[in-house]
Amino acid sequence: YLVVRESMPLPSVCGLVCFHPCESRCRRGSLDEPIAIRALKGAAVKYGARAEARTGKPAPRTGKKVAVVGSGPAGLTAAYYLSKVCGHQVTVFEQFEKLGGMLRYGIPRYRLGAEDLDRDIAIVRRAGVKFKTRTRVESSSKLLKQGFDAVFLSLGAHQGLSLRMPGEKSPGVTDCVQFLREVSRGKRPRLGQEVVVIGGGNSAIDAARTTRRLGARVTILYRRTRAEMPADPHEIGDALEEGVVLEQLVLPVAARRRRGRLEITCQRMELGPMDDSGRRRPVPIAGSDFTVTADTLLAAIGQQPEIPKRLGVEVGRANRIAVNDEMVTSHPGVFAAGDAVSGPASVVEAIGAARRAARAIDIYLGGSGDIDEVFTGPEDLDNLPAIASSGKASRRVPVPVRPVKSLSGDFLPVEKGYTKQAAVQEARRCLRCDLED
Repeated sequence: YLVVRESMPLPSVCGLVCFHPCESRCRRGSLDEPIAIRALKGAAVKYGARAEARTGKPAPRTGKKVAVVGSGPAGLTAAYYLSKVCGHQVTVFEQFEKLGGMLRYGIPRYRLGAEDLDRDIAIVRRAGVKFKTRTRVESSSKLLKQGFDAVFLSLGAHQGLSLRMPGEKSPGVTDCVQFLREVSRGKRPRLGQEVVVIGGGNSAIDAARTTRRLGARVTILYRRTRAEMPADPHEIGDALEEGVVLEQLVLPVAARRRRGRLEITCQRMELGPMDDSGRRRPVPIAGSDFTVTADTLLAAIGQQPEIPKRLGVEVGRANRIAVNDEMVTSHPGVFAAGDAVSGPASVVEAIGAARRAARAIDIYLGGSGDIDEVFTGPEDLDNLPAIASSGKASRRVPVPVRPVKSLSGDFLPVEKGYTKQAAVQEARRCLRCDLED
């Protein structure tokens, strides 16, 4: 647990929803299967969270004040380090009624439970951070005039992209970001029996799996093939196992409401040359039009930041905040990171960007920029089980999950997580590349 905490203040989030890019570089994968790093981090939190008491108290106060706008992964991370390690007085402003940003309002509870998120937020609170909810900030200059010495913008990317097709304003056509937000607030939108989701990213998968739990049949329409979908492959597989239907090489081009239902005109596609994304471009097949009927259409083709003009910062492509290498915006004293800068990205990427921003802000305020924390030492290794691998092939220990038939109607976690015994067994597959030198 302490090893995980040394690199971030959101261990539960990391252990449950990180898309584990580290596993793709795990050398164990060249032998059989990568180490289940994310699941092991989840087990560390599950069985080792009491070690949080060893993470120390906040640093002495510097007298400097920092305003953090937004309480998603980037905002929480920057706030933690600037208060706990650097000693600045940090206030986080959140426009919604609860903290967490897209962690709470964009990720379904079956992936990240509210109690798990709240546990991580409590870590940030104990770091001395103050929070103000239901507070929308639209002016950076106003915050600076109120006495804050620096401002960190972590607004996220909450605005769904337009489908840019006739009929997208028809009754029954809804943006998936708004849909997921309503469900996270405990509402149960009226979807009807047949739902179509347009898109191939993680939001599309989240919307589809959420729809299944609300009792509707759902079909994802995607203009490329499954291999090109940007969503996490494991999430795609879970969605299909739960009964979501995936229609590949299909592009919706129009929608209209007729006789109480949506009629969605679609075209069949084929893959052509590579485009700028490194994927083969979908090309319409002439004369392939067909119609799909549904009660609800959920648009999940992407998101972008929603940046108020009065915020006073320069924005660039896709409405993203422009920053330099030190995460500084066009407004002196105002920094930014996370999805508001990069566009929709992973939680771990937002956390990493926020760490870099926290360093830059601390230096700007006269500090050293050193935000690293060390909670472990050689003596901690004495209490760990031996995990030396024999180097022989051994299959990855599967993470227990709830049966699909038990998932309908509730949002309880799908993954049960490792037992202690299973976690040790999986950890023993590690080849200990760190000891090679």
